[in-house]
Amino acid sequence: MAKNPSEKPATNKSELSSAAKEFAKLIARVLAQKWHRQNKPKPPQC
Repeated sequence: MAKNPSEKPATNKSELSSAAKEFAKLIARVLAQKWHRQNKPKPPQC
């Protein structure tokens, strides 16, 4: 896949870390949702 030439790498360290934090937050939210869905108390099957 060709990289977008207009997309410049983030040279600003604070910008990069904030982006990483946002990404981590997103991942954590998705994982939490998946975990909650998997660990829902299931009705007992007879």
